[in-house]
Amino acid sequence: MYVYFPLILLLAAGALTGCHRNGGAGEGGDKVAAIEKSGTVPQPVKRLVRVVADGDSAGFAAMVSYPLQRPYPLRDIENEQEMTAYYTTLVDDSLRQMLTHRGPEDWEEYGWRGWSVADGKYVWVDSTLYDVPYVSARESDVLAEKRRREMESLLPEFQGTWDPVAALKTDRDQVIRVDALHGHEPSEKESLRMLVYNKDMNLRGKPSRHFKGCLEQEGTAMTPVYIFIDDMGYKAIWYAEPSDETGPAIRFEGPDGNGEDLPVRKVYWEDLVK
Repeated sequence: MYVYFPLILLLAAGALTGCHRNGGAGEGGDKVAAIEKSGTVPQPVKRLVRVVADGDSAGFAAMVSYPLQRPYPLRDIENEQEMTAYYTTLVDDSLRQMLTHRGPEDWEEYGWRGWSVADGKYVWVDSTLYDVPYVSARESDVLAEKRRREMESLLPEFQGTWDPVAALKTDRDQVIRVDALHGHEPSEKESLRMLVYNKDMNLRGKPSRHFKGCLEQEGTAMTPVYIFIDDMGYKAIWYAEPSDETGPAIRFEGPDGNGEDLPVRKVYWEDLVK
């Protein structure tokens, strides 16, 4: 499904004609040159297009803001060394074509979110490359296999048509997993669930608590907030990306509204059930 074609012939041609920096070498040709000459496109976008056109994995890694998140349960990319090694997995033909065959008119500024192309489906750039929503064909294969194995580690009654969204751990060593109903939007009622396992519980067994919920977005920044409720009216509210500097947390509330906030950190289920 994923095939990487080295640009040996193109690079060799560029070396012979001396056109390496004028857009004739690497991917994109005239489009890359137009981006680099543009007075409207910012320098980080120009740099991104050039390093992708040249297949420069180290240059690409140097402009990424870390950790670079990948869809769970894929591993986030933590540093330049990991990104350089991962480059050919992430930057496949489709992403390369998108970035090197679009002109300055295709790049748009989205206020505080920075710059993107194709309505933000591929990359987001401000002073760095801080988000890559695009999932390559090779990543998709690995993602599907990881999801399958993770769901098979649960009791049959908790498998069904669910996909893993996240695994978290509280400072009390509770393990929490969030799953989504396959084929449903996370904003739909009861399209998400939260399973809570108390400290030292068997993660292949029955969870201590089971909530159902959905995703809501708050404010002009569309901050994601995941709200869950169980059959007895208890709530679990997951602040995955808080707007302040408090860090991710889950608030557990009783039916009376009283509750407590527990800091959480990202973990990987496959590490916990080995």
